[in-house]
Amino acid sequence: MSETTTVSTDIATSPAAADVEPAIIAELRRVLGARRPPGAHPGRRRAGEPDVRAFRLDLLADALTPETLTAAVMWLESERRASPATRRAYADDLLSWADWYAQERGGRLDLAALTRADVTLWLAHSRAAGHRPATIARRIAALSSLYRYAASQGLPLVCPITEDHRPRVQKDQQDDRSAASQALDPAELRRLTSAAADVRDALVIALITTTGLRVSELCAADDSDVTAKDGRMWLHVQRKGGRGARVNLDPAVMSLLDRYRAERPAPDGEGAPLIRDGAGRRVDRHDIIRLLRRVARAAGIGKRVTPHVLRASAVTRLVDDGKDVIDVQRWAGHADVSTTMIYVGAQKVDARNAALTADLATLVQLPSWLQPSEQGA
Repeated sequence: MSETTTVSTDIATSPAAADVEPAIIAELRRVLGARRPPGAHPGRRRAGEPDVRAFRLDLLADALTPETLTAAVMWLESERRASPATRRAYADDLLSWADWYAQERGGRLDLAALTRADVTLWLAHSRAAGHRPATIARRIAALSSLYRYAASQGLPLVCPITEDHRPRVQKDQQDDRSAASQALDPAELRRLTSAAADVRDALVIALITTTGLRVSELCAADDSDVTAKDGRMWLHVQRKGGRGARVNLDPAVMSLLDRYRAERPAPDGEGAPLIRDGAGRRVDRHDIIRLLRRVARAAGIGKRVTPHVLRASAVTRLVDDGKDVIDVQRWAGHADVSTTMIYVGAQKVDARNAALTADLATLVQLPSWLQPSEQGA
């Protein structure tokens, strides 16, 4: 297992800290957590290479001018109804902008200095790098949100992003169905679970498969989020947009969790994350992706197995078993039933629609002169 090193700088020494309460800095630093620095390619770490991480807030302190850092800290803290995963995503998007700015323009990202030409150049660079329109749109939306917040606080900043910079993102349902088709079948899911090398691998696979957790929800879970009520065990998570949800845990999964808790490393840092890496730190999505790839290879599964593939496999199995789509939507935490319907194949949609039409046809009573004649029958 590779060594995990956390690099930390003291943001309290930054000029920005003079305008921000220390308690806010400490809380936000904890919520944002740590990650590998920009450009470290978290999915490409060589075997034995130290897993160097830094706190996101410290990375922002190094990448932004003091004035921009102050605005960013208050902006991230102002998202009180957003989930920790959303705040981390905002911070990562801002770090992506700052990393590009440092390479192309030199120096730290300054909201007051960023121009329309800079945004246009960034857009061309992002397209040339093969970034998806959805990724580009998300990063533009994050930066626009920061500018809007700064303006609401009376800062004399003009957002350089125009509508011409925003890519048109069209949700192609056929493409979504193609992605859903990568879901594992029941036999592959059983092979995947049985190929787990240790109890943590088995627990992660079982948790996602039986609860449909998003990887962000799994990584953000703490020990304190596991509770018992009415004879059942529950995991409390925050869904997209900061919505709270209670996820039922199967007794077999709880047994795995109890075994894992008995042998996992002690927490290294603040809080008590539910799933930890070898050094006791909270895992991130890259850790989970590497875990699944390793187990999939051991199971001889040729498909690309990711946390979303496991989640899609769970939803697909429920739909294929004829479970009510609205129940599945609520179970998966989909905001709209149309997202759940992606996992219903085109032929199944036709069959369901035909059955609904036939049921309603029983309400049609034709007048006698239009009814089929029984003569000659």
